[in-house]
Amino acid sequence: TQIEGEDIYRALCAGCHMPDAKGAVGAGKFPALAGNENLIVGDYPVSVIVNGLHGMPPFRQVLDDQQILAVVEPYVDETPELLGALATAWAAVGDEPRAMSYMRQALSRVPNPDIGMRLQYAGLLFALQQDAEFEVVMEDLLRQTGFNDQQSLQMANMRIAYRLRQADLVREDGQLAQAYEYLEPLLRVNPNDPRVLMALARLYNDAREYDRVVALTRRVIDIDPQNADAYRSAINAALAMNELDQADVLLDDAFALEPNSARLYALAGRAARARGEEGRALQLFQHALRLDQEV
Repeated sequence: TQIEGEDIYRALCAGCHMPDAKGAVGAGKFPALAGNENLIVGDYPVSVIVNGLHGMPPFRQVLDDQQILAVVEPYVDETPELLGALATAWAAVGDEPRAMSYMRQALSRVPNPDIGMRLQYAGLLFALQQDAEFEVVMEDLLRQTGFNDQQSLQMANMRIAYRLRQADLVREDGQLAQAYEYLEPLLRVNPNDPRVLMALARLYNDAREYDRVVALTRRVIDIDPQNADAYRSAINAALAMNELDQADVLLDDAFALEPNSARLYALAGRAARARGEEGRALQLFQHALRLDQEV
């Protein structure tokens, strides 16, 4: 796989836009990329590569996210906003060193970063699981004033997400009591937040208190009827209790939401096997495998 932007440019772009990226006019007009001000506007360059424009074909089926970013990278203006956006994009495709490099470049260009940039930095640190530095940045943000409504919401959501991740980490380590200690303040402040309720359901699932899992996930479904994860968790818990009729009802509702879910077909296979329907269970498991391989 070609990863370096220069290699991809030579293979796919240079034939029209020329090796020096200065464009050409002949059988058609091929715009210059070097010095093109359009390429420093938001997500314009990524959109053009993915979707095509005028006579340029779309490359969404040819290049993956990492390759698209590698092509765009040389043409991004080095303003803090665009450097921050590029950092977030590299983080999304799993290139942590590149993401951190661009974010630090963005911060270095601003003597006193505003709340928006600090929130962007905190979000990047959270995404990359740089927890120690994330906590430092968040403590600094908590001392700031002048948040607008959107920034206040972003800050609150990051604090919730971080605490939920900490709860999941200790839960996965078998420390269920400590996991509940992380969740308890969130449950007091956000008793109907589906994210918090699902974290509590995961805790009860590990404790094998499956009736509580079903109760919690049904509560989540009442709040958020499109929450596919809640349906899957409820079905899994119902099967663990051998409540097959309840599992079948939940499966019907879940399939209406996710008709081609490999995980749902696997759960349906478990339900069929629990009823002694081995032939049907095998068919469902095979279909789940085919769907999983198509992804």
